[in-house]
Amino acid sequence: HELGHWLAAARYGVKLSAPVVVPSLQLGAFGSITSFLSYPKNRREMFDVAVAGPLLGFTASLTAPALRLEAARSSAVSPRCCFRA
Repeated sequence: HELGHWLAAARYGVKLSAPVVVPSLQLGAFGSITSFLSYPKNRREMFDVAVAGPLLGFTASLTAPALRLEAARSSAVSPRCCFRA
């Protein structure tokens, strides 16, 4: 997620602070906060930097299971060996 913000910011020459982790007793980490050290030139750049994080996270959440399924298909060991029908 944060990597998406950083990549979009770098594209526009916007500087961001290091992410500060917000702790949570239940979850371990609630999330993180990243501040602008230099501001985007217009609203379009700010929007692109803001939306890049969630888009990268969403893309990764769809890609990871697909890669795992492909790895299982190409594996010599069948996933069925571990489960009873």
